[in-house]
Amino acid sequence: MEWQFHAVDASLALSVRPAFSVFLRASCTVESDCDSAEVIFGELVANVVRHAPGPIDITVQSDVRGTVELDVRDTGTGFTFAPCLPECAFSDHGRGLYIISQLCTHVSSTPIAHGNVVRVILPVTATPSHLHLVQQIHGEIESSRAHRTAATSQTS
Repeated sequence: MEWQFHAVDASLALSVRPAFSVFLRASCTVESDCDSAEVIFGELVANVVRHAPGPIDITVQSDVRGTVELDVRDTGTGFTFAPCLPECAFSDHGRGLYIISQLCTHVSSTPIAHGNVVRVILPVTATPSHLHLVQQIHGEIESSRAHRTAATSQTS
């Protein structure tokens, strides 16, 4: 399954969350906390939409123990991962990284050549039949390549 969207299109970003949830519920044990995983996913995508509009790549994979990792790659400027609550309790933003840090077992942010990768270990376990699951959601990078290839073919 592939989802392609540009992070500036918030409606497309929102439409990915239910598909992610369906994918997780079909791939993980019944004891898994898929609700929290869905919140983590939503917060990460919302951060990209708000702070790093542009291409987004999302990868979900598991290891042989059933640990499920979510990577979100963006093309935004670097940031310091500092999960804390906002100073104003009534603030409309500023809670996302804190919420993520409380719901998952591990979270990290790494700057890359053209953006960032935020990696989290989700509070879910892949079922034995879905070990080594790899689900990639390619963002606008792949879509842009396809459009450029098509445009080049048409002009040739």
